[in-house]
Amino acid sequence: TPAVRVIASDISFSALELAKKNICRYGLSNVDLVCGDLFSIFSKEKFGLIISNPPYVEESYLSSSFYLKAEPYKALWAGKDGLLYLRKILTQGRFYLKAKGYLILEFGSSQKEKVVKMAECYYKVLEVIKDYSGNWRGIILQNG
Repeated sequence: TPAVRVIASDISFSALELAKKNICRYGLSNVDLVCGDLFSIFSKEKFGLIISNPPYVEESYLSSSFYLKAEPYKALWAGKDGLLYLRKILTQGRFYLKAKGYLILEFGSSQKEKVVKMAECYYKVLEVIKDYSGNWRGIILQNG
């Protein structure tokens, strides 16, 4: 089996500190952690697979939801429509994927139609996925 190299990135240094503890806890030696905003930290890398669970909560829901108050604002907020980071990943991600590489994204349950429409402009949509509660929650894409 060929070795797999994993690069995990986040804009939050504290999130990376927690990830580092888990990497040590489970003895993972093939995971590198980098701090940065989306693709800004990568210059010429091309990946076979990019998986992202970006912030996707729209501003109005974030300010009115009691359940989200305990979460870090930065981990949830994604602009007025909740698509700020999803839009960036969908438009920029293809430049960081190898030919026929895969992009897997999580999105909000009410965002399926908008995400699929954006994705179809740049990728082949392989599958749209529901979560265990039956809500549309993710998408698997392939670079052209």
